[in-house]
Amino acid sequence: MVNQFTTPRKRAAAFKRTESLKSQFSLANSSDTEEPWTPPRKRFRFSTNDGDEHFGSPNRSVAGSSPYTVASSSSPASSLSNGSPSKKRRRTVSTDEYDLTSVLRRCNNGSLDALAIRDVKVFPRAERDALEVVRHLLTRSQSASKSRLSRSSQKILETELYLEWLSDLNFVISAIENLLSAKIPGTRKRVTGLGRLSFTILYTLMDEFIEEVDRHHDGWSGSSGGSSPGKAGSPRSRARPCDALYPQTMTIIEESQDSSTDARMAVAVEEAEELLARYDLVMADAVRRYKIECGRNNDKLADAIGSKEYALSRACCLLCEQTGFGGDEDGDSLLREARTAMVEWKEEFGSERPDEDDELTSD
Repeated sequence: MVNQFTTPRKRAAAFKRTESLKSQFSLANSSDTEEPWTPPRKRFRFSTNDGDEHFGSPNRSVAGSSPYTVASSSSPASSLSNGSPSKKRRRTVSTDEYDLTSVLRRCNNGSLDALAIRDVKVFPRAERDALEVVRHLLTRSQSASKSRLSRSSQKILETELYLEWLSDLNFVISAIENLLSAKIPGTRKRVTGLGRLSFTILYTLMDEFIEEVDRHHDGWSGSSGGSSPGKAGSPRSRARPCDALYPQTMTIIEESQDSSTDARMAVAVEEAEELLARYDLVMADAVRRYKIECGRNNDKLADAIGSKEYALSRACCLLCEQTGFGGDEDGDSLLREARTAMVEWKEEFGSERPDEDDELTSD
């Protein structure tokens, strides 16, 4: 074999080619010759300790603690080992266990605690269960009124009895007013999730109150099954023992023989209208909060609110006929703010066509 590097010139040319290839390999991109790898970035972490209340996570495992207190962070493995689901579930109780009267009385305190708000939010969602819970509240209120009035030797007017029922429900108005004004501690944000239950409590309670007035005025028994015009299609779980809740009132003959009945009735009507005016303002706030939280772009809910407004307006007319409340305008002045807010909700988000299955608008 003939040696190709026989002359010095050829050996120099071969040496230059070798050095050129070495320089090209030394300048090659590392991404072409090495595996891709990105170094981890350092993340800045806030130090969470007992004195730092801005970056802690809520601790709901300790009974009696506020949902905004600081808690140490736990790893995902520990949460899985404890068997707790990652998605928070809504706590529910039966209607027999849920005492709405006690819960709302706790909301009348000056400082509304987180436990009271949590217990209020357990209010049942089903219409039948909500009706039973509110009905139990009204029954307890009527029982307290009868116990107080039975100790008096003087008979009262029917209008005065209805005023007593309204006065004993004043704590509900104060409780709902405090709930709608409740704010998250340390912020200016209001507590969410209270619009629906506030409206449901106030609407159902007023509907049941008007039905009780109608039943007492007409002398209906608890097992008659009659209902006021505002209760069309509502569920009935059981008959109420109404006779045991009604104290003795003056008859028409006794009222005609007593010269003081006219003045007493005028005072009772005036005081009742003041209570209903306050009830109206709080209920109007509940309607607006309900619309903000759940009613936007929900035509079915808006149509349902429109049907409830129609039923409530008829019930107010009935209340005016039976008691004389709002008698100057045939009951149109009763709960006007709340009914106006309901009409505005229906007009803003309701469907254009009427609901053919609605019994309240078919007559």
